[in-house]
This record gives sequence, structure tokens and C-alpha cells, in this order.
Amino acid sequence: MVATTVFHNSFSPLKCLQINLRHCKIASANLAQLILDLNIDLVLIQEPYAEQSNNPNPANIPPGYTSVHSLSMDHAYGAVILIKHHLFSQGRVKHTKLDNSATMIELSTTEGTLCFFSIYARPSLDSPVSLLSNLLNQSNCLVSRSVVAIDANAKNSLWNSATTDRKGKDLESFILARRLTVANKNKSSLEFIPPNTSFVDLTLVGDCVNVKKWVFLSFETFSDHPYIYFEIVCKSRVNAATVKTVPKLPAIAAIDEQAFRTHLKNKLKEVAPISLPLSNEIVTSSVQELCELIAEAATVSKKPRLLSVARGKMPWWSHALCALRTKTRHALKQWSNSKTIENRDAYVSCKSNYQRELRTAKKNSFQELSDKSGKDLFKVLKNISGKCTTVPLPTEITADGCTLNQPVKILEACARHFFS
Repeated sequence: MVATTVFHNSFSPLKCLQINLRHCKIASANLAQLILDLNIDLVLIQEPYAEQSNNPNPANIPPGYTSVHSLSMDHAYGAVILIKHHLFSQGRVKHTKLDNSATMIELSTTEGTLCFFSIYARPSLDSPVSLLSNLLNQSNCLVSRSVVAIDANAKNSLWNSATTDRKGKDLESFILARRLTVANKNKSSLEFIPPNTSFVDLTLVGDCVNVKKWVFLSFETFSDHPYIYFEIVCKSRVNAATVKTVPKLPAIAAIDEQAFRTHLKNKLKEVAPISLPLSNEIVTSSVQELCELIAEAATVSKKPRLLSVARGKMPWWSHALCALRTKTRHALKQWSNSKTIENRDAYVSCKSNYQRELRTAKKNSFQELSDKSGKDLFKVLKNISGKCTTVPLPTEITADGCTLNQPVKILEACARHFFS
């Protein structure tokens, strides 16, 4: 489906996460908490884990997020985008059916529209070019304002693959022809390089999209694909050379009022008296100087920043699981830096322990929920989801001047009113 939303603050980087989950249940549960911890805005997922049904939906969606997809019964090879609910609900939403293997959302910003694609190209495809070309043409979006997260299953040294195959060459030619840019950083410039990956996940952007950061995260994924984290902003139509950079000031609540007053008072003593006679230039210069002093006082008086805490957590998450995840992360980084047998064994042990405890925590969480619900599990799930109860029918109505309180008579009166 295609969704159109409004993202008002185009100057703040949009935090994005890209991952292929390999249709793994535990990888999906692991991802859910990480999204909350990192306060991600957009998650672009390939091969998601979804419940098997006629209308499949992704599992383990974190609270505060909405899923956008066109999954079919072939959902194991599909694509999903998770977006913060407050971003999704700000604008007018329209849905357009796309392929199971691709999802696209459209974000309207003050600098124009950004199009985000999550695409999975199966290994059985002769080339990912035809799929990517059809989707870009079908969406009617400007390529220059597109962000494409794709598991291309194509190898090319341009995106850190060990070799370059035919699919990779075809895709490179297509990227150049459509004036896209590969956002993937070279391995030599990355702090963390994931081991045991084929490097087939690409992030492509148009020339109106600015990638502020692109890295592999050192968190365990329980997939053979790594987490890719990147931040993007929409390039302004105004020439950057003509725009004066204004430093971002701290919020009022983050300023120490006493320190602010003291600093500003001391600085004002250093300001020279305004010379007479007054002119527009003198007034403008004086106002600018005062504004700069106020901004400086606010910046200097900023309160120490406390460590950020996740805004929410999944029902099964705990401090013990967080500690295990951190331990596994350190072991993964150690193995990435020094591929010795000892480091590999330590990583495998940490990963297995974390995976086992995560599965157990999920199982215990559901069992606890079942015990609390008794026989009415659906009622408990409804209360947890925050959905309101069904509005009851009126006990009596007035129809044609007569008061009716019998259900059959009420239905007959409604039928006459709407269909006669």
C-alpha cells in the first residue's frame, strides 16, 4: 500500500533502520525492543515475520508504531515498513496496492515529498533491475526524492561484496542510469563491520536526499543480515551557500535559569553604549549583538543531559534481557575486530544464551497474560490494546412520535427510516 503522511520538521534528521529478518520469529521480537530503545522513526523490513492467515500481518509491532504493507500468503518473501504512529496519523492517508515484495510510503515535508521503499528481490529473480524499475515507475514518485532499502541479492564491490556478479553489474548500471546514489559506506570508513554477511543490502537515495549518517549496528539480529542505521534529511531548494547556519538552541526546560541570568548579566556589562545619532544599521547591529548574547547564555546554561530512557518496552522485556543483549553485542564486536576461535565461541555462547532467555521471557509473558485473563483472553487483549468497548444500542427510541423499547420494534422503525 502507499500511504501519504505529513512530516513537519524537515530539518530534523529522520532516523531509519533497515533489516532483513529472514522470516524469523525471535528476530522479529528482538527488533521490536531495539526500535523503542533507539527511538527509530522508520523501519524498512524485508522478509518479515508475519502470522500465517488469509490476511497476514507483521508480528511484534512495537507500541506507538503502524505497519504499512501489501503482504499476501507469500509474506515470507515480502516487505514491510513500520512508521511512528504520530507521523502516520498527521496527514491524509491513501492506499494503493503494490506487490507483496515491496512497500512504499510517501512523506510530505516542507521541502517536498520523500518516498521510502522497502523491497525484497528474491534470489530466483534473473535480475533485481526489472523489479526495481517497475516499482519506481508504478509509484509515480520522483526518483530524486526517493529512499530505497532493498535486499537485492546482488553482489558488487561498490557495496562491499567480496565479488561482483552479473546481477551486481546490472544493478550498478541501473543505479547510474536513474541517477541514484549508493548510501552504503565503504568498509574502511566503518567502525563496525558485521561478520558472516554477503553485503547484499543496499540503501539507495536520490540527489535531493541527504544522508547524514550510515552505519552497521553491532546489535545481534538473529538473522544473517545486519542492522543498517541511517539518518536522512530532505535537501532544501535554497542554495546552501546563501543560508546562514544558525546553531540549535536548547529547549527552555533544559536551561538553568539562574545560570542563564548570571551569564547574560555579566555579558551585558561588556556591551558598548549605542552611539548617537541612531541609524538603521546601528539598530540592526545592536539587536543582532543582543540576540547572539542571549543565544550564547542559553547554550552555556544548558542543564546536563540525562541518559535517555526508552519510551516504552515490549511486555516480555526486562533489565536481565537488556544485560544479555549488551553482553552479546560486545562479544559480536570483539569477534568482528579479531576473528579468533576463542572470540567466535564466546559470541556463539552469548548469542545462544540471549536467544534462549528471550524465547523463555516471551513464553512466560504470554502465560502470565493467560493466567490473568482466565477464560476471557480477548477481553484482556482488548484492554491492553487500548481499544474502546463497543457502543451499546439505545434501550429506547422515539419513532413517528411513539416511544419504542422492544428490540424488534426498534429494528423495524430503523428499517422504515433508512429504506422506506
